[in-house]
Amino acid sequence: MQNDFFQSLQLSDYITMMMGIYLLAAGIGLVIDRAGAKTMISDFYNQPALSYISGIIAFVFGAVLLRLHHDWSSFQNGLVSLIGWGALIEGVLLLAVRRQYLGLFLRLGQSDVMLSLVALFCFAVGVLLLWSALY
Repeated sequence: MQNDFFQSLQLSDYITMMMGIYLLAAGIGLVIDRAGAKTMISDFYNQPALSYISGIIAFVFGAVLLRLHHDWSSFQNGLVSLIGWGALIEGVLLLAVRRQYLGLFLRLGQSDVMLSLVALFCFAVGVLLLWSALY
């Protein structure tokens, strides 16, 4: 089946759609399991190997995304490029200054208000990305 929906999407549409789904799921997860999110943030801070490996993954994801798609010619393309740069920078921070970087999230992540704001942000950006990819 060569002409299915996913194969008909341009690379930027596909990446935008997948990131939209990811952010929607993250936002919903933060709302549904706030206590689990707080525990996860604390565990992530206290597990250096996990955060180091996550830094490698984030860096590689950002680098590959930017290699495949570094285009600021439209709003949607700019969002994809911005996500790539964000992942790359997050990877560098997790590798270079892990405790300081995660310490900020550890402090902020214990606040119900902050977790609600992050959930709302993830949900809103996820909807924006999906809308941008599909319309």
